[in-house]
Amino acid sequence: LFVEMNETASTATVVHDQRAEGANNLAGVYDLADFHTADERAMLQRGEVLVIDDVRDGARSEEAAAAFKALGIGALLNAPFIGESGWKFTLSAQCSEPHEWLDDERELLQELAARIYIRIERARAEEALRSSEEFNRTVLEASPDCVKLIDTDGNLLYMNINGLCIMEIDDFEALQGKQWCEFWSEDAKPKINKAIERAREGRPTHFQE
Repeated sequence: LFVEMNETASTATVVHDQRAEGANNLAGVYDLADFHTADERAMLQRGEVLVIDDVRDGARSEEAAAAFKALGIGALLNAPFIGESGWKFTLSAQCSEPHEWLDDERELLQELAARIYIRIERARAEEALRSSEEFNRTVLEASPDCVKLIDTDGNLLYMNINGLCIMEIDDFEALQGKQWCEFWSEDAKPKINKAIERAREGRPTHFQE
């Protein structure tokens, strides 16, 4: 199971459940207090692996043991991952019957949890970047002005639709990647190159031909 935690670490959401064919899918939202003791929840919040060889081992109430059994869980191994802001998720392995978990199984689950977190954060960062780029592009396209983006070497990367219309350009791809200063007069090129140099240094700049 891949289980995400809420901010207060009181509710667990099973977002992915991979199990044998015919077994119940456990995807859903669960209250941790219905299954785990206060000590067990504290262990998980500290980032400690929770090993339960038998849910009816007497460590929890009959109601909690019955809640596990109702889901088809007889033993479980939980490896939490603690990020900068607290308990982020848990990677969980279960057996339908009591099972004595091995150290190798515990260590493997811990390693997988760390690797999965890195991949998830990378994917979320990439998605946020794509959303940000799309938003910025929408804003630029809405501008009535001729808006162009150039890189720090002075190459033309982008021109909004109104800019293309104003300059009567039908195919931007023919211009993309070309030096911006090449579209200006010889007298203007030194000013443009100086403006690009200032921008490369992180300083705002402008010029007039």
